[in-house]
Amino acid sequence: VLSILARGIAYTKLGCWSQALWDFREADSMAQEKCKEALYFCAQAHEARNDPKKSLEIINDLLETEPRGNKIVIGNDIGDTSGGGSGKKKNTTTYDDVFYSHVLTLKAVCLADLGRYVHALEAYDLAIERDSANTTALWSRTRLFLDPEVTLSDDVDHVGDELTRKRAALKDLTKLVSIDPGKVEYLEDAVDMFVDLAQYQEGLSVVQVL
Repeated sequence: VLSILARGIAYTKLGCWSQALWDFREADSMAQEKCKEALYFCAQAHEARNDPKKSLEIINDLLETEPRGNKIVIGNDIGDTSGGGSGKKKNTTTYDDVFYSHVLTLKAVCLADLGRYVHALEAYDLAIERDSANTTALWSRTRLFLDPEVTLSDDVDHVGDELTRKRAALKDLTKLVSIDPGKVEYLEDAVDMFVDLAQYQEGLSVVQVL
């Protein structure tokens, strides 16, 4: 199964989506239709082939059958400023959190493909809630915020005025820079946004930290 999946992934790198889709379906069949990773890659292939509706069908099935319990836990020590103890606390992320965050990100992409931008934004929000280090979701959410052709005013948390959207995008960009300071696109967009919002001191502080 892993070999078939690996070959399918290699096909995706070459843009051979039909061959990749065949491998992902075959891998799922070999796993008795219990390979959620294969289904995710199938959905990804359908979206790449400009069939977001089919992709959404698979994604919604994946989300409906999300398992509970028996999760692989990924632990990260982070600083704790609350005082006492060793000054560290455990921030845990599960494998399922990361996986379903990517599933939700793909759902957001499909919804945006269909022009359903408010629902796409909701899916990005959920993806980032599951995994706050999901750079794909964070970056894609900034693209929605900054696209003047996209209407997001149906969501009370994301009012459609330009200033509010730019501030929301800057918050995501600052997070992206903190996660991956070596990514030029993140830093350039963050600096541009600090300048655009006349937050020069804050922007300088970010650059100096790097």
